[in-house]
Amino acid sequence: MSSIRRDDELAKRIEIALHGNIAVDTGKISVEVVGADVFIRGLANTLAEKIFIEEEISAVPEVTKVINDIEVHNSTPLSDIGIAGDILQCLSLCLRLDLSAVFVKVCNGIVFLRGAVPTSYCRTRAGALAGKIPQVVAVINGLQVVPRQAG
Repeated sequence: MSSIRRDDELAKRIEIALHGNIAVDTGKISVEVVGADVFIRGLANTLAEKIFIEEEISAVPEVTKVINDIEVHNSTPLSDIGIAGDILQCLSLCLRLDLSAVFVKVCNGIVFLRGAVPTSYCRTRAGALAGKIPQVVAVINGLQVVPRQAG
């Protein structure tokens, strides 16, 4: 199979993944595939949307690298409270966490995560997502894994 055809097929799978999600305004972004690397450009309404798009593309099989050049509509530097809000929005959008059980405190760019999440995957990803916020300098992940009770 030629590399152009392989790139086109991967681009189509990415397009399907993004179009199937109402949280992504696909009219504002462009996707280019070169080999297994994906370049995304355009405009997102929030930092959480930018990160979510990258997460969705990274989850597509055969994608090895995502180069995220999406700009955020309002990218002014945030206060610690604004950073905490961005983190909570990312956790909700990317991991679909119950935010009533998660607490985020930010002090001078250091993020403290506390509360409960249902899996160790969510705990690990929450820390990684918090670290993607540009003004974050460190993440202290104190989240506890508490599996959901079947009910």
